[in-house]
Amino acid sequence: MELIELTFNDEKILYEKCRSRTRIHTQEGVKFREAQYEYLAFAKLERILMNPSLKFERVTITFGDVADYSDLVMKQCSRIENVFLSLNHQIHSESLHLSIKCAKQIAAVLPYFKPGVLREIDIYGLIVERSQFNCGQLVNMDQFKQAKVFALAGCYFTASHDHLIHFEQIEVELPPLKTDDIVKFRDAFLASKNFKSCTLVCYVDDEYDEIGEITEQLYPITGTQKRLSIYVNNNGTAVFFNKV
Repeated sequence: MELIELTFNDEKILYEKCRSRTRIHTQEGVKFREAQYEYLAFAKLERILMNPSLKFERVTITFGDVADYSDLVMKQCSRIENVFLSLNHQIHSESLHLSIKCAKQIAAVLPYFKPGVLREIDIYGLIVERSQFNCGQLVNMDQFKQAKVFALAGCYFTASHDHLIHFEQIEVELPPLKTDDIVKFRDAFLASKNFKSCTLVCYVDDEYDEIGEITEQLYPITGTQKRLSIYVNNNGTAVFFNKV
């Protein structure tokens, strides 16, 4: 089924391909238009976003499943990016939630949100090979650098861990970590003025008992009121840092 769903406040519109026509589902009922569903949906989206005074608490964009990965994904990126390019302003939203298939889809959306206003970035990546997700372009964007909360699931954060230190809260999936990596995270967050909490979802490539010993090094921390708690669950797949 080929369709696009737009939800704005309490209004929900579904544009569904129906042979050469488009079936449009709204709260008032169903109607048909003699036009392509993509054209109608993106034209409606553009009209909504044209208002520069709009301020969103949250924007959610989901890129759906596609049969021809390389071709149709690029078409999706191009279509939604063309909407953003038609605007003479960046989108004001405190939070952005993306469901993606590749890093190119982030590049088609994130640069068009106002840095500094965008406080939270939440990305769910449906990536078959998690290690193949390229974070290089993401970490160099002002939107990423100025955000306070970052979450990444479904694919690995493959860039340097240094790019995560400025966040107040993070929850990310990482490639397998060594105990030394966890200690580096701990020390970096202890030195951070902004840090509140961190969850690293990963396979810890060391003995569980050895990782448990890290917690003994945290109390007390001389010369500071800051402490961190670290918890590694029993199967060694998640590490939590929390300011306490």
